[in-house]
This record gives sequence, structure tokens and C-alpha cells, in this order.
Amino acid sequence: LFSSILFSMNKIYPELTPRQMSIIRGTSIGDGSLRIHGVTGSLGLGQGSKQLPYLEWKCNELFPLITASIHRITSKDHLVRGKIFRATEGYCVSSRSHPLLTEFYHQIYPNGGRVKSFNQEYFDALDPLAIAVWYMDDGNLAYGKYQSTEGLGLRIYPSITINTQAFSKEANEQIASHLTNKYAIY
Repeated sequence: LFSSILFSMNKIYPELTPRQMSIIRGTSIGDGSLRIHGVTGSLGLGQGSKQLPYLEWKCNELFPLITASIHRITSKDHLVRGKIFRATEGYCVSSRSHPLLTEFYHQIYPNGGRVKSFNQEYFDALDPLAIAVWYMDDGNLAYGKYQSTEGLGLRIYPSITINTQAFSKEANEQIASHLTNKYAIY
């Protein structure tokens, strides 16, 4: 029992497994939201209504860090810089606080704030599961086509994209270089 519990500042925190840390690493740079409450970090998760089974999977995988119920959220139509955004439905849940989440927060947001940064140590720790979770959070699969100029053939090819708009331009360049060098992902 004591091997699965971390004691810190008179609080008891569950010890996280390597699998749980991978899921947290992936979702923290994806749709997950790390935040600091007082001195300890927590993780917020949110997904659209079509991704509810995926959110439930993450909650089950991250137990006992996440023990709260998933809440349904809705938004109304709203206008942002002249563009109309239609009402949406989604789901969210928050984790318990944990010192590891505080550490991850400071690695991703070294200056606080909302712009994510590239941290070599953090990205070195991304394993295939973390990258898969990141892709499931922020990725998409698209198909393109190419027809030769001579009209002799048509090639259809898939393209995988991970949206990284929450990172600075410099961080995006570092991420691209890191993924190319470590995993041969172009």
C-alpha cells in the first residue's frame, strides 16, 4: 500500500504509473489543460460530444488521479472577430491536484501564461503512447490527391496533422525538428 502513495506537504497523492504519465504528457500538449491551484497543478480534460468515449477512456486510465464525474457543457452561438461560432456541446472533467502536474505545468509553461513552450526534457520523455494521445487530442487524418501533369496517373495519399497553434512559432520549429530527429516523423 505505501509503495503506491506519495506523501507531500501532509497530503497524500497517488503514485502515477508510467502509462498514466505518458497519457498525461500527451494530453497536456494536446487538448488537456494544466493549471495551478494554489501551489499544486491539476489537469482539465475536455472533448466534444463525439469524443465522449475517448474522454471516458482517459478518465478510466487516469484513475485515481481523476475521480470526479464528467460534466456536460454547452455553448451558445457567439461572434469572434466577425466570425460566427455555432453552439456546441461537449464534456469536461478535472483531476485532483498532484505535484507531478505542477512539474509538467512548469515545463510546458515556463513563464506561466497560455502559450506552450518546447522543453527538451519534456519532449524527450514523449513515448509512442504520449504521441498517440497527442494525436487523438489535436490530430487529424486527411487525404489528398496528386495527378501527374501528363494525366497518366492519379495518386491518393494520406496526411496526418497535429495542430500546434497553442505553441509559439519557435516552439513549433523545435517540435518539428525533434519529431523528425527522434521518430523520423516529417
